[in-house]
Amino acid sequence: MTFSHEKHTIIILISIFVFIVWYMTRDYYNMEQFASKDDKENRIDDDEWTFFDKIMYGGIGYGNICLPTHLFRVIITILFPPLGIVIKYIKITDDFPWFSLGDLIMNIGELIKSLMLTAFFYIPGLIYSLNQLKCSDSVNCGK
Repeated sequence: MTFSHEKHTIIILISIFVFIVWYMTRDYYNMEQFASKDDKENRIDDDEWTFFDKIMYGGIGYGNICLPTHLFRVIITILFPPLGIVIKYIKITDDFPWFSLGDLIMNIGELIKSLMLTAFFYIPGLIYSLNQLKCSDSVNCGK
């Protein structure tokens, strides 16, 4: 009885999968149940928390996570560059209609430039809009 090349590949892939499952679950069977949420947090702090525990019980993002303050603006700008310019100039207010378009109207030229550059294959508009987001915090911005 001879094995073909495909059967060898399948056996190797199954072996790798079994090893990964074993590696992830090997410490799981030695764990006692958690007494409280504080017990779980203490185990995470003491580095007694395995990767399997992090996936099954949470805790992958536990601790300090550093995110940029303008992450939402950057994501929206990457999805549609002119919308990043709009978000830059819209001001949220407490009165109806809950936002002010005054700054956007004053800077409509930036929005038009972003729309035109985005129409030219997306990348020029993306570069321009991301540059304008970066420049919103700096003093001298190419003016």
